[in-house]
Amino acid sequence: MKALKTTYLKDPCMGSRRLVKLLKRDYDETINRKRLQRMRREIGMKTIYCRPRTSIPNKEHKKYPYLLRNLAITRANQVWCTDIERFK
Repeated sequence: MKALKTTYLKDPCMGSRRLVKLLKRDYDETINRKRLQRMRREIGMKTIYCRPRTSIPNKEHKKYPYLLRNLAITRANQVWCTDIERFK
């Protein structure tokens, strides 16, 4: 656990696979990757990395209003949907 904390303070960007190899090489500690993940989760150590920014909209794209928001759909074939793909 002490070796895990010192390596995390040196480089918090390391994932579990790299940490297992490093602990085995430098500290002669043989540890399972899943056990290492569980120990890190219990301590609260999280790997720092760039997460995907999928929910940030592009300001150049046009926003279309949702036209069916207040419409009560009461019968069949009242509302239709289609999916249009653009090919280049």
